[in-house]
Amino acid sequence: MAFNVFISWSGEVSKSVALVLHDWVPTVIQAAEPFMSNKDIDAGVRGLDEVSAQLKTIQIGLICVTAGNQDATWLNYEAGALSKTVESTYVIPVAFDIDKGQIKIPLGQFQAKHFTQEDMLAVAKSINKALGAPLPDGRLEDSFGRSWPELSTKIERLRSEQQSLQSFVEPPKRSMTDMLDELVIAARDQGEILKILSRRPARVSNLSAHWAATDAALRELAKAYGMSSPLDSRQLIHMAPEFDDDDWRIVENTPFLLWYIRHFKGIERRPTRKEQAEQSNFDDVPF
Repeated sequence: MAFNVFISWSGEVSKSVALVLHDWVPTVIQAAEPFMSNKDIDAGVRGLDEVSAQLKTIQIGLICVTAGNQDATWLNYEAGALSKTVESTYVIPVAFDIDKGQIKIPLGQFQAKHFTQEDMLAVAKSINKALGAPLPDGRLEDSFGRSWPELSTKIERLRSEQQSLQSFVEPPKRSMTDMLDELVIAARDQGEILKILSRRPARVSNLSAHWAATDAALRELAKAYGMSSPLDSRQLIHMAPEFDDDDWRIVENTPFLLWYIRHFKGIERRPTRKEQAEQSNFDDVPF
């Protein structure tokens, strides 16, 4: 079977939401074939090979976001992998028990939707458009109208179950203080970099060239992950551990950016299997 809709989840609440979406999508668009792993990614049992194989044929991704899972490593990994495989407008976080405005970067870069009739119709239209042979608008809206009451009922039942089990997590509120703290940290990062560079007079005259190259690299990396604006220092460090070889080639062509990642944050590029094999061959040399 060729799957064309990828449903990403992490945690039991998110899994329940994903199962509802998995059953609902084909009732609206019969051409949709959703893929969802039945294994919890946080338990480390969903293999990258399985995910990579499915991404080859996927046209759209739905990310099941809850208040408790938006920082899950694998959820963010799959969202990033999807954004590099399909058009960024077709990667959609669907928020269950959290306001979409409270979803943090990197998931926050995508246009999230709530389980409201208006938002889920927009999700259905995006799926319809992404599959390449869309239903006429009238037929799609009729199909959605018939399926919406059942979807709404199932989602409300899930919410009630979570509340009764006292496992419903209130959405974390980002206060003005939190946001100011983020700005201070980002400014401090930049200030430390400039302070260190200012101690090297021979390089000061080349600062503009360094910043131009760095800005170009950050824009290129952002574009690779479906983002419209350059990465900032926090996003860069958050995403660096998941960089692939193409990402590292961009970084390694920018000396300042490479220095920043390696020495200021202690992140190194992981060698490829080929490089590891070559290194092990050298280990056998008796001198």
